[in-house]
Amino acid sequence: MINVNCDIGERGVAHPTDDQIMQCINIANIAVGGHAGNIQSVNYYRNLAEKYHVKISVHLSYPDKENFGRTSLVISHKELEKSLDQQYELLSDIKTVKLHGALYNDCWTDKELASFIYGWLKTKGINEVIAPGSSELAILCKNSKAPDNIAVIAEVFAERNYQYVSSSKVLRLMPRTNKNASIEECASAVNHVNEIIENKAVNAFVDESADRIFIPVISDTFCVHSDSLIALELIKKLKNI
Repeated sequence: MINVNCDIGERGVAHPTDDQIMQCINIANIAVGGHAGNIQSVNYYRNLAEKYHVKISVHLSYPDKENFGRTSLVISHKELEKSLDQQYELLSDIKTVKLHGALYNDCWTDKELASFIYGWLKTKGINEVIAPGSSELAILCKNSKAPDNIAVIAEVFAERNYQYVSSSKVLRLMPRTNKNASIEECASAVNHVNEIIENKAVNAFVDESADRIFIPVISDTFCVHSDSLIALELIKKLKNI
């Protein structure tokens, strides 16, 4: 049985699909106001997670509800720190963190930003991060000497495609502007996950072409976005793998 995590609490309190999803997942990444969520939704989904014995992570984002946190912001470290502090206050006793959207993607390749985020995590006593295993943030967390290291739960997305940028030799999520960004059929997403497990690699698109190449990945957990149309069906199928 694989470990499944889900970005949740992004559609208000008592969303019927989110409520069902919470009964089927291992980790709930609860939005805390940066891109979505508020004190009411945080408390509601925290209580639901505890009811179903689901591990909680704090889902932090750029302060950008207008773009759902999916646009990279030009923001000073001081401003970002202030926002992260405010977001984290809603779940300040939780010591597992997952970044959201553009902040997640930017910390994949931006060493300076990853270093700042790592430093912020240390100030909050965070001891675990959900992140791409090859990301700059994950590398910093894993390679820092004890007691400064932070455990990494290496994540792969179950219903998103990946892109290999040949010029920089970087693996990343396929940008959402690309028609191949999301996997919309449940059977295809299940095949995608099985392929990753079997090959310990993701079959990524090369640049903007239709060509594909297997790139090694670590998959401690698979993420499903709660707002995906196939989310609940897919999660139920993944739990049987």
